[in-house]
Parts: sequence; structure tokens; C-alpha cells
Amino acid sequence: MQQDLIYDEGYLFQQVAQGDEQAFKRIVYHFYPTLMPFITGLTKSKEVAEEIIQETFLKLWINKGKLQTENLGGWLHMVAVNMAYTHLKRVAVEGRLLAHLRDTQPGHSLSTEEDLALKESETLMYNAVSRLPAQQQLVYKLSREDGLSRDKIAQQLNISPNTVKNHLLKAMQSIKVFMNKATKIFFNFF
Repeated sequence: MQQDLIYDEGYLFQQVAQGDEQAFKRIVYHFYPTLMPFITGLTKSKEVAEEIIQETFLKLWINKGKLQTENLGGWLHMVAVNMAYTHLKRVAVEGRLLAHLRDTQPGHSLSTEEDLALKESETLMYNAVSRLPAQQQLVYKLSREDGLSRDKIAQQLNISPNTVKNHLLKAMQSIKVFMNKATKIFFNFF
């Protein structure tokens, strides 16, 4: 089926809300080509992007009678970007857990999927940490990678424990902003 042009998005959305499968198909065929490359760019995985987009359209269908939006395209992009962001956060958390398992269980070998998830999350965290200012980066690494307490970091760097706390808070905020980048890209894109 070729890509249909949507002349009246609001009307099609009303049709979908009433359970019209043909209207739903037109919406899918219209928005899929813009969602796919955008979400693939965020997740760096065509397969993950495909799952996210399918889940996005599934949410539209499941909630068709409850949704109230004037901008269906914006809603679809927002849902897909939020799912991509959630996926990236989950990958980062899984990667840290897998790294912990690998470090604490010397006989444990990772599956290929686990190993890829670990590498992906390590890259994501590395990129987030490498963007921090030098002092924040140093404090963050001493805390998170070397496991030093605030007091030990303060002694080692000859700064107050409160300054260490502030650097850690700012570092965590910067990392969170980096992880939220997907959402910001969405809003800048539109």
C-alpha cells in the first residue's frame, strides 16, 4: 500500500476513535515513514525502533476512545520518543547490573545479547560522563568507579565534602539531561 496523504488528520483520528480500522491503517502508513528513521537514530537499532513504533501504534489503538489531542503526529512522536528514552535508560541500568555481575561472579559468562547491552550502556554512560566539566568528571569517577566516600574524595582533592556533594549532584543532573536528550531532540525537531 502506498503512503496515503492525510488531508484531515482530525477527521481520521475521530474515525479511529470509533474503531475504523481503515482510518487506523492510513494513520500508520502516513506516520511510519517519519517515525522509523527518527527513532532508529535515537536508539541506534532498527529492531528496537520497530518494536517501539509498533508499541506506539498499539497504544494509539488501545486508547483510541480516550485520547484527546489536536496534533496526532506530535502525540505519536512524543510517545515514541518517550519509549526510546525509557529503552535507553533501561539499557544503561541493565548494563550497570551486568557489569556488576561480571565483576562479582568471575565464572559468569555473558550471552551475546547481554554483552551487546552492556557495551551499549557503557558507551552511553561514557558519553554522558565525558561531557561533564573536568572537576565534576573527576569527582563522579572517584565516587562511582572507585567507590570512594565523599569524605575520602574531599581529602584526596583537598576540597570540602559539601563541594564534593555539589559536584556529584551537578554531575548526576548533567547525566540526566544527557539521557533526556532524546526528548529534547524531539522538541527541537518540531
